[in-house]
Amino acid sequence: MRGRLLDRYVGRQFAFSWIVWLVFMVGLMIIFDFFANMDDFAEAAEKLPQISIPRVVVEYYLVNSVFVFLQIAPFITVTAAMFTVTRMVKYNEVVPIVVTGTSIYRILVPIFFGAGLATVLMVGIRELSLPSLRPLKERLHQIAFEGEAERVKQNLFFLDSEGRLVSIDKYYSISRKAKGVSLFSLGKLSGDWERIVAAEAVWAGKRKPGAKGFWRLVKGRRMGPGPAGEIHVKKIDRLSKKDLDPDFLAKEIKKTREFFDFSYSELAELARLRPDFKNYQVLLHYHVTFPLANILLLLLTLPFGFNFERRSTLEGVILAIMICGLYMVLDIAMRNLGGTKVINPVVSAWIVPIVFGSAGVVLFGSIRT
Repeated sequence: MRGRLLDRYVGRQFAFSWIVWLVFMVGLMIIFDFFANMDDFAEAAEKLPQISIPRVVVEYYLVNSVFVFLQIAPFITVTAAMFTVTRMVKYNEVVPIVVTGTSIYRILVPIFFGAGLATVLMVGIRELSLPSLRPLKERLHQIAFEGEAERVKQNLFFLDSEGRLVSIDKYYSISRKAKGVSLFSLGKLSGDWERIVAAEAVWAGKRKPGAKGFWRLVKGRRMGPGPAGEIHVKKIDRLSKKDLDPDFLAKEIKKTREFFDFSYSELAELARLRPDFKNYQVLLHYHVTFPLANILLLLLTLPFGFNFERRSTLEGVILAIMICGLYMVLDIAMRNLGGTKVINPVVSAWIVPIVFGSAGVVLFGSIRT
């Protein structure tokens, strides 16, 4: 019974602190971002008078708060835990509990349980919620920040499945409309080539994957070498799916997006499709290790929390923030080294958690019980 009362008390203190720090940290980042982009919102309101930009901005930040949470969740957990422990120490709540024969490690069980829940929450949100929230975030961002009612991708360059060089000036994902289209391919014989250009291409078909259809072209031309070596030009008004597959185009656009917000399964697929692009492998492993920081950083910071008998709770929180900042800086540096192939991608994602975790185990084991 005594253990249950202790768990409920410490658990309530930690849960309350966690919620407070969640609201504070996420809200602070959103406020900074809002004031930094007020000019963009004003321009979007002028470009799209038919759309309520204030409502879109509110919706955007509500959706984006989920993404912000995933970026700072371990730091929220560590700060809340440090606040809880230093507060209990400051008000002499720990000593009476220890005198009754209860170990300090037993006091911390509810905090580690909460950290475990935060870890599971991060993994679940990334895998189950981000695939549906990310398109909504991108659409709202396009409206509020760019003043565009559609998701627009500019300056696309890639090789298609047939080895042709494709370039598109602008591609509108929702309406499947492309502007400034060019496809260039080389033939098997020397001097044999073909180029297709169009001012605009609009997909005429269903939008679901694998659907049949074709592209309607505006000012479309097919060019290639003529019989006498001259350039032969032929006007065309349509382009087949074989020439430009919209599903393949969607995958290429996916590769150019900010892939930090991808789920585990999406990153695994991209890593398989592009084994040469190490950032996918780095991020896949990073999204595994970062949720573990909820627990690893607790091992490193909580031992300091029991040395604040004569200091303020704020000092404990500041120390937690400093350790989290050091972890973030080193983690980003290692990820960059892994993405640029300086070190192995797997090593770059795991080295910081392993070092901090090892140091945390040593420090945590040295707590005076």
